Amino acid sequence: MLLTGFGVLVLVLVGGWYWMSSSSAPTPAAPNTVVQVPQPQTHTLALAKRVLTPDIVTVTQGDQVTIKVMSDETGEFHISGYEIENDITKGTELSFSFTADKAGRYNFELHPKEEEPQAFRFIPVAEASETEEGEAEEDIVIGAFVVNPR
Repeated sequence: MLLTGFGVLVLVLVGGWYWMSSSSAPTPAAPNTVVQVPQPQTHTLALAKRVLTPDIVTVTQGDQVTIKVMSDETGEFHISGYEIENDITKGTELSFSFTADKAGRYNFELHPKEEEPQAFRFIPVAEASETEEGEAEEDIVIGAFVVNPR
């Protein structure tokens, strides 16, 4: 009986030591874990005949993004979802920067502006929205802005 009690005591002490040492030891980092640090990203785009090249820009959430666009048309360059809108002038490079803080897929849109007034122009309702001045404005999807989650 004395021997059995001694065996139980040894098991309890060894078990307690094992539990204490495993719960207080730091958890080792998983091998090949890569910590992603936000990076500055510059993307140069060309807009010709309402075709954006490249038509998809992919970044990682948190990156500082600079977009540079050269266009053959005057209008507004818009990233829907981020609600970034910049006037773009034919033949002049547009450059703007922002932090890609929202993961997802967003449209690059062109809102062309008439260089010369026209007497009448038909715009289908599905492609038109109202501006603050009450004029119809086209929403032409020209590409995608993809923000991968970090």
